[in-house]
Amino acid sequence: MPARTHPSAPRFNGDGRQLKRYFKDVEELLRGAQIFDLPTRVYHAKRYADPLDAESWIGANIAAATTWDQWKEAVIALYPEASEDWKYSYGNLDRLTQEFRKKGIFAKTELGNYHRRFKAISDFLLGKGRVSQTQINLEFPKGFHDSLRTEVEARLKQ
Repeated sequence: MPARTHPSAPRFNGDGRQLKRYFKDVEELLRGAQIFDLPTRVYHAKRYADPLDAESWIGANIAAATTWDQWKEAVIALYPEASEDWKYSYGNLDRLTQEFRKKGIFAKTELGNYHRRFKAISDFLLGKGRVSQTQINLEFPKGFHDSLRTEVEARLKQ
């Protein structure tokens, strides 16, 4: 198993949305090292996590786990945002549009990056019924800086 500070070591910084991915990374290392006993697996999972998070992984439900999968599920239960239902919120969409509006879009690759990230979030929110297509249509251009938005609007009027 790599040292905690090694570049190849998995990291968990407390963001519950990344917890399942973190556990998959840890499991890949555990399989490669042929570590299958629960105490050693837990030790390594906690070792690569932020110390405050690792401390919280000692509760009653977690201590009662007798298998690795039970232990993971007990830890995941501590993070409501780890649920697929809360992968994205409207706030994620708002932060994305503000980020791109602030830094600007000056190349096709930047526009493509903005579109892909916007689409991932908006498709999720549409699928969960948290936004309407009209809201999405109104939100997308908010990611454009005023100068780009003016150019796009002028072009559409032609």
